[in-house]
Amino acid sequence: TVTEKMFNIELDDKKIWEVLRSNIEEKDYLIKWIKNCFKGFIPFKDLVGLAPKYFEGVSNQLIKLDFKPIYKGKNDLKHIICVATDVSKEADLRSKLKKDEEKSNVVLNCIERPFDFLEIIDDIQEVVEFYQAQSFLINEEEAFRKFHTLKAKTGYFGLTSFTERIHKIEHYIEKKEEPGFVDEVDEFDKDVY
Repeated sequence: TVTEKMFNIELDDKKIWEVLRSNIEEKDYLIKWIKNCFKGFIPFKDLVGLAPKYFEGVSNQLIKLDFKPIYKGKNDLKHIICVATDVSKEADLRSKLKKDEEKSNVVLNCIERPFDFLEIIDDIQEVVEFYQAQSFLINEEEAFRKFHTLKAKTGYFGLTSFTERIHKIEHYIEKKEEPGFVDEVDEFDKDVY
């Protein structure tokens, strides 16, 4: 069936946590959520917001999960069904739209504050060149401070991809992982140019 292809699993006699390939914590959470739904103390409409909303399917498909109640009496829950919808294309379009919007904002910021933009580029160049010339981090606190300041400036200006890359660099500084740090600084340098 289409659903079996979407989840890449045969659905006969499977529990929802098996279909979603849940880890132990997620499985326990789902079991508790389902039990509370069937107890009926709290209306299903109030509990449905606590259910998983998305699942990453085969080939990075984004599957939206929508749980619906089936009642046998007025408030007597009989079954819970899950409607799965592949929203990958919609998510890709939203992502592209967001990136285009960010690019537009960056262009507007460059026009409105050209000197601030040139200062950010100079700061990026200075920090990257300095750390490419060093073996690893001579002073981790200083390195973190410089990259953190740079992250704030790029974030303020709307340079999201730079901000995300700097966040990764900060992670490698905190973990004292030289190879990751060097690779990310090199990739950051490529992003700039």
